[in-house]
Amino acid sequence: MGRASTSPASRSARASLASERARAELFALPARLFSKLPLETRIELQHSATKQVFVWTSGRHSELVSAQVKGGRREQPRPAEARARAYWLDGNEVDAVVLGLEAERTFSSDLTAFSLRKMHDPGFRVTQEHALAGAEAPCRAGRGPTLGEVLAALELDLLSIELGSEVEAHDGLGAAA
Repeated sequence: MGRASTSPASRSARASLASERARAELFALPARLFSKLPLETRIELQHSATKQVFVWTSGRHSELVSAQVKGGRREQPRPAEARARAYWLDGNEVDAVVLGLEAERTFSSDLTAFSLRKMHDPGFRVTQEHALAGAEAPCRAGRGPTLGEVLAALELDLLSIELGSEVEAHDGLGAAA
């Protein structure tokens, strides 16, 4: 009586509802705030045309435990085999892409170009200069586009969302690593 159901079906339904809420909140978030989230957030995305996989993380490059330096070169984090071919963008790089999109200088095709550079040079990082392609940074008045609007403009589909401790649990790269 009065006990919450703990059946696998009810747990799955609650997880699905939580996932839908997380997706809605993420898509409504002003894109400029993604890199400033209090919990490290990682989203896995796929380009709708090229099927390239991207992983955007809210953490800054200097804060990411997963950004290891080996032999003088920055290695792309590769926590799972499924993400081995994903192109990783940290919070600074995501900020640059959002700024370039706001300035109408970064487009879906630019992500392909950035990923090719990352493939050939693992130390390559997308900067404001890359994203703006020589243009001046726009005056950033107002809230700017939502993350959902940015993903739609760049033709990216959301594959998964990981928050805080989920990030550490999935890749084993927490503070203790």
